Amino acid sequence: MAKGLIIFLNGESSSGKTVISKEIMRQVEDEYYYLSMDNFQSMIGEKQLRENYWKALNKVGKAMFHTASVFSQLGMNVIIDCVLLDLPELFWYEDVKKLIDDTPLLMVIVSCQLEERERREKDRGDRNIGQSKWQGEHMMQNIIHDLEINTFEKNTQTCVKEILAKIRIS
Repeated sequence: MAKGLIIFLNGESSSGKTVISKEIMRQVEDEYYYLSMDNFQSMIGEKQLRENYWKALNKVGKAMFHTASVFSQLGMNVIIDCVLLDLPELFWYEDVKKLIDDTPLLMVIVSCQLEERERREKDRGDRNIGQSKWQGEHMMQNIIHDLEINTFEKNTQTCVKEILAKIRIS
């Protein structure tokens, strides 16, 4: 059985990862499954979050990457919506590197100017103001991406076309 492709959209909050994920799923004929850190974080109990936020987040982050790997092993395509942070409390990149070793993976950095991310953050109403800026200051820098897209400079359709073109080339 052929392994499923994992499209990893890495970028700060409000950079456009979720919108792009949904549009990819709408446009492609193949089935894709959507895994986001927001969804996995929502599985954590309030008590766990209060007692040790980073420990709880680290656990579900690892679980998300392992879930994506299982999906791929079963021939299922996955889109991951996440930001890889460079913090000593998180060890996610090691899990991502394991995926790279044995899974078809397209790493895409989704970027957007801070001012626009902050505007989107306020418009959304479901984010702590300043979250996107903080993530930008702590985003892991030494990751090799296959593609970089900027959702401020290009509209959603153009960004998705670039991703889909990259998939067809691979």
